[in-house]
Amino acid sequence: MRKNKAMTAILACTMALQAPVAAGAAAPLDNNAKAVVSTENTLQTAAKKKGLKLERGKYYYYKNGVKVKNKWLTLKRNGKYYKYYFGANGAAYAGTKVYGTSVPAVKKISGAYYGFDRLGHMLKGTYVANNKFYVFSSKNGKMNGTLSVKLRSACKYKKSTATLKRLLKNIGLKPLKTQKLEGCYGDGYDVIYTYKNFQISAHENLDGTEIFLGLIAR
Repeated sequence: MRKNKAMTAILACTMALQAPVAAGAAAPLDNNAKAVVSTENTLQTAAKKKGLKLERGKYYYYKNGVKVKNKWLTLKRNGKYYKYYFGANGAAYAGTKVYGTSVPAVKKISGAYYGFDRLGHMLKGTYVANNKFYVFSSKNGKMNGTLSVKLRSACKYKKSTATLKRLLKNIGLKPLKTQKLEGCYGDGYDVIYTYKNFQISAHENLDGTEIFLGLIAR
C-alpha cells in the first residue's frame, strides 16, 4: 500500500511539471524576450512621432516616425506658411541669439545661399549676420550676391554713410527710427538708424557730414 501511494505521488509531481501554464498566468520572460519587447516598444513610440518637433533646442520634422533629411518643406504654423530646410542630420537650419540679438544663419543649398531665423523660417529681405549685409530675394529667398556686396562695400569704417543710405533707399528700406545722442566719438552727435532687421551706427560731425561706425543685427 505504501509503495502504491509513493508511486501515485511521483506521478502527480511529474504531471504537474508537464502541465501547461494555466490561462491568465504570466510566464516569465528571458533576457532575449525582454530585449525584443523593449525594441518593439521603442519602435512603436517612434512611429507615433509626426510633424514638426522641438528637441534639445533644434527643430525636426517626422514622417511615419522617421526624420526628414536634406529636404525643403513648407509648413503651416500659427496660421502662416513658412519654408524650412532640414539638413543631413534632420535638424532644420536655424539662426541663433547672441547677447539678446537674433542672428540669422546663412547656409549654402544646391549652389545658392539662403538665410534662416531662430525658428528655422527661411528669410526674405535684407539682414545683417556677422557684421555683413545679406539681401535675400523676396520671391524665392536666394541671396542676391551683387546687391549684398554693394551694401558691404558701402560700410567702410569712418567713411561717409551717403552711399549706404542711398542704396538702402533704392531697395525700399527706410529707418523706422533715428536717434541722435551726445557724441562719444567726438564733437557732434552719435546717430543710430533702426531698420526692421538691423541698425546702423554712425557719427554726425559739426559740419553735417556723417561717417559709418558699425552694423548691428536685430
